[in-house]
Amino acid sequence: NIHDSVEFLDVFIENIQGQLKTSVFRKPAAEPYILPYTSDHPRHIHSNTIQTALLRGVRLCSDVETFDQERLNIEIALLLNGYPPKFISHHFKQFFKNYNASPIYQDLHVETYQQLHLQLLNESLTTDQVPQKLE
Repeated sequence: NIHDSVEFLDVFIENIQGQLKTSVFRKPAAEPYILPYTSDHPRHIHSNTIQTALLRGVRLCSDVETFDQERLNIEIALLLNGYPPKFISHHFKQFFKNYNASPIYQDLHVETYQQLHLQLLNESLTTDQVPQKLE
């Protein structure tokens, strides 16, 4: 039997009327655990945690609506692990600013998201993350 969806590593892939849609996959029993803000790590480690989670979300979510849900999941996990709302907001804004993609953060701009999604997918295939400005 051929199924309409499959989980592979950390990607959920589904076939919706011939269109493949991807998103971040988590095991149902997984806790929303991220390095606690109160841990004895340098602050840049906490910043990197946010950037890495957002990079993963953009690379794995095939559309802006799915990414927005993932962004909310990331934000909730950060809050549950003691990250201050201002710290989260600052680093979310900084992430999109670094990629010249602020319209995604402000209003879920579809075209800007597709450009960023493809750019980060291509970067992950060639070299590791050096922010490039979108054109």
